[in-house]
Amino acid sequence: MQKAAGALFGMSTYANKSVQDVQNAVGDSPRFMQLYLSKNWDFNKMVIEESVKAGFTGFFLTVDALVSGYREANLRTNFTYPVPLAFFNEWTGGKGEGQSVAEMYASSAQNIGPDDIRKIKDIADVPVIVKGVECAEDAMLAIGAGADGIVVSNHGGREVDGAPAPIDVLPEIAKAVKSCDRPVPIILDGGVRRGSHVFKALALGADLVGIGRPFLYGLALGGAQGVQSVIEQLNKELLIDMQLTGCKTIDDIKHAKIDHLDYTADWGISSTSKSVMKPYPVTKENQLTGEAADAVSGASRH
Repeated sequence: MQKAAGALFGMSTYANKSVQDVQNAVGDSPRFMQLYLSKNWDFNKMVIEESVKAGFTGFFLTVDALVSGYREANLRTNFTYPVPLAFFNEWTGGKGEGQSVAEMYASSAQNIGPDDIRKIKDIADVPVIVKGVECAEDAMLAIGAGADGIVVSNHGGREVDGAPAPIDVLPEIAKAVKSCDRPVPIILDGGVRRGSHVFKALALGADLVGIGRPFLYGLALGGAQGVQSVIEQLNKELLIDMQLTGCKTIDDIKHAKIDHLDYTADWGISSTSKSVMKPYPVTKENQLTGEAADAVSGASRH
C-alpha cells in the first residue's frame, strides 16, 4: 500500500516493532529510520547498522526533541509506555514498558551538533536528513555539515509551547536552501490535514510533505484500509485544487504564487464585545420560572 502510494515510511527509534518485523511486512518499500541519538554511541551504532541491514535507506536525525517537552496531559494521566520498545529490549534487556516519556529521554543525547551528522555518515553511507529545523541559519548549518535534506518541523507542536508553525517559517528556509550549490530536498512536517495544505506547502517551497496524525486516525478507525482511505482522500483533494488553480503538474504548484491576505482588522471590535452584542431575548418560552429557575438569571430551556 505504501509503495503503491509513492510514500516514504518513517520509523522511530522508539518503535515497539523491530526493524526486522517491518522488513518482513513491507518488503522493498522505501523507508527511513527516525533516529533519536543516545548518549551511548555503541547503542547508536547498533541502531544504524541494524536499520541499514533491514533495508532502511536513510535516516531522519531528530534534533528538536532532546528532552521531553512539558506535556501536562502525560503528567495528568501518568502516561507510561504500554508496550515494549524493540531496540531498548535488544540492547539492555529492559523493555521500556512502564517507563515515562521523560525517563526514556534521560538516555538521549542532549547536545547534538554538526559532528553527529558526520559520525552517522561514517557508520553508514546513506542519506541523513535533519528533522526539526525552524530557521534558515540552522538549515544552512546542517547542510554545511553534510545533511542530505531538511525537515521543517516543530515536532507536532509537542515540544516547545509557542513554537512557530512549520508552514510559517518554510518560505524563509526554502529561500536559503535554494541558494546552496547542491540540491537539498525540503520536507514540510506538521499540521497537514487536507490536500489544500499539501498544495500550499509545495507552493511555499517544500519538495515533500510529511503526514502524521491523519494516518493514525485512519489506522485507529479502519486499520490498513483506514490509512489507504486517508491517502486517497488527500490525493483526491490535491488533484481538485490543482484543477481549480490551473496546475497540471507538481512543478506547476511549485511555481504558484501564494499570498496571505488578512481579512480581519486588528483594530476591529470583536463580535462578542458587550458594546456590539445584542442582548439575549428573554421570553416566557425560553425561560424557566419558579423553583426550577436559576437563582440569578433563570435557566434557559435551550
